[in-house]
Amino acid sequence: SEEEELRKESRKELEEVKKASFAERKAIKYDNWNLEGRIREFTSELPSAKAELKKEEEATPNVPTLKETLKSLKQKMNGSIDDLKDQRRAKEMFYEQNLSEAKSDLTKEMDVAKTVFEKNM
Repeated sequence: SEEEELRKESRKELEEVKKASFAERKAIKYDNWNLEGRIREFTSELPSAKAELKKEEEATPNVPTLKETLKSLKQKMNGSIDDLKDQRRAKEMFYEQNLSEAKSDLTKEMDVAKTVFEKNM
């Protein structure tokens, strides 16, 4: 009787363990199917993703090229701007020199005219 009770309890525990084990195996099997399905899905999407990535990689080199082009244009423009500044300075110096010479000539002419006028008076 006591032995039978222990056997019954033991069988119940064994059945519960078997049920839990079966449920666990069933859950693992469903998880495996789910993961296999996701693997198949990703595998089927892989070529299109690779193609898209390749397109992006091919498009990306244009950006550095544009940056390099802008830098070279800026350098060229800086050179032109510096040249224009130098030309302007040279013209200003030439103008100032001509202006001072013209003033000097005008002063000399005035002095000559003044001297002639004073002699005639």
